Amino acid sequence: MFAGPNGSGKSTLFDAIKDVYFSTQIFINADLLESQFKKNNFIDLSDYNLIVSNEDFVSFVINHGIYEKAGFDLSSWNLKVNKNVIVKIDNQNPIIYNSYHFAIISDFLRISLINQKISFSFETVFSHPSKLNLIRMAKDNGYKIYIYFIGTNSPIINQERIDDRVKKGGHPVSRTKISDRYFRTMDLLYEMIMIADEAYLWDNSKLEHKYIGSKINTSINFIDDIIPIWIDKYLVKKL
Repeated sequence: MFAGPNGSGKSTLFDAIKDVYFSTQIFINADLLESQFKKNNFIDLSDYNLIVSNEDFVSFVINHGIYEKAGFDLSSWNLKVNKNVIVKIDNQNPIIYNSYHFAIISDFLRISLINQKISFSFETVFSHPSKLNLIRMAKDNGYKIYIYFIGTNSPIINQERIDDRVKKGGHPVSRTKISDRYFRTMDLLYEMIMIADEAYLWDNSKLEHKYIGSKINTSINFIDDIIPIWIDKYLVKKL
């Protein structure tokens, strides 16, 4: 699992280390799902080694907490599984697909993969306690949990990076959400690290990300005596 607040540099770090750290070929990223769907108008579930029925898909979607929160109904959701491919129900429906659609689809993929015991990795902000339940569920199903976490000393750093990303054509995130999610994610750091079989930490407070240390089983080790403020506050002081 690749985790960290919005704007912390998850995607950049993933690209830098994936060939060294990742053996699984299945990677779930809600932003990538959204861009691919908007380009192709479908998501082929066989790309994730899954075979899924529309009944299972619909049941999962309508019972997902975001479905009601986002005000979805069947018309505004407008997605189904046809021959193992997620497609639009009505191609003439003018709705605009948004991040809520793909957050639900990402969860559906993760749960389906866990139920079928298929190895995968994913990227997440990890700002909601439900993600703790997800990795506990995976562990109960025999998965080894590997967490690659990247953070910064302040949400202001993340805001500036997202502003720069938007100027380059990337998707925006409101400043309020960036700040709120930053602190919610950091508050969950200790628990996620304790659940993990192995966890690796990077700091991205400066110009380039820096590897800080790891937790393997019950042993936590840092490469330097001086550690970033956020690791000291949200992890070390809780040990």
